[in-house]
Amino acid sequence: MLKSWIATHTGLPSFYSTNDIDIETENGRILHRATSINPTVVSDALAVPGEVTVYLVGGQRVELVRPNASDKRRAVVMNANGLSASGALLVDNSDETEWKSDVVISEVGYARWSLRKKPISGKSRILALNEKAALEVAGVLESAGPVFIGPAVKTENVPLRCVIVNSVSRSRGRLDRVVFDVSWTENLLSASGAVPVLRWEDWERLGTGWQETTYLELLSEIAGMPA
Repeated sequence: MLKSWIATHTGLPSFYSTNDIDIETENGRILHRATSINPTVVSDALAVPGEVTVYLVGGQRVELVRPNASDKRRAVVMNANGLSASGALLVDNSDETEWKSDVVISEVGYARWSLRKKPISGKSRILALNEKAALEVAGVLESAGPVFIGPAVKTENVPLRCVIVNSVSRSRGRLDRVVFDVSWTENLLSASGAVPVLRWEDWERLGTGWQETTYLELLSEIAGMPA
């Protein structure tokens, strides 16, 4: 069995296969490589909102569109475990970035460059609309691992990025809203975009208690996996 769909609780392109299969985008971004006999279950956090993403799923071509957020100011703030901050906006989304050359110049003028590309650094300003949203944003930004940051609507020349958070400063803005100024470095080594479809917290939010169920039933009930 192979299912490809947009998860209803996250809006992310998602995949389920009873067999362990390869999943990658048409441009070569690898979401999953078959390495076992276990089922494959994965979502794509780096899919561009409002744009068709073409996947090769077990050799089959699949097209999915991550929906745009209803508010064009909305931000994607998510960690590698799929924990997402709702109620977060990107402020003055100018995509401020910088790059520093690591060229070494000798006293006599010879120059030596690294064989590896130096990652881009940048800054993002994130606004939390209320204290609950501020706690969610802080929880994601403080994660011990890569974080996905970018616009939740299709924005020309402003991509979703997988980054390592270097520092965060927090302040109060107008209407008692919380402002996070985030400095980050692009993560070139772990930028697959693969995140879990479901988390324990998703099950907990159902409010039905820890009753006996199956993972397939939860994929259907929580994430809207088609029958």
